[in-house]
Amino acid sequence: MNQNITYKFAIGLNKTLEPGVAMNAAAHIALGLVAKATEEQRKHMQFIDFIDANEIIHPSISALSLIILRGSNKELRIQRQESEKFLDGLWADDWDAWNW
Repeated sequence: MNQNITYKFAIGLNKTLEPGVAMNAAAHIALGLVAKATEEQRKHMQFIDFIDANEIIHPSISALSLIILRGSNKELRIQRQESEKFLDGLWADDWDAWNW
């Protein structure tokens, strides 16, 4: 196993989704990725208590990068296929405009 692994979340969404629907889909995908992770993988999912400018604490915010990609269904399918070639053990989930 590669000891230099870094953990990030990347979500691909159809570019035609309305903003509220896209945010809802992204949240469900992120939750699904966490739910299907093994206990060992979850150890690498760092969550922090984020303190904002008003000193309000927001508990359990992800400390990992969250990358949101947008494209057509075809573009997202190609991106996922290309990623899977290079990223052994890629956790992936899809949500396109047709699911809504």
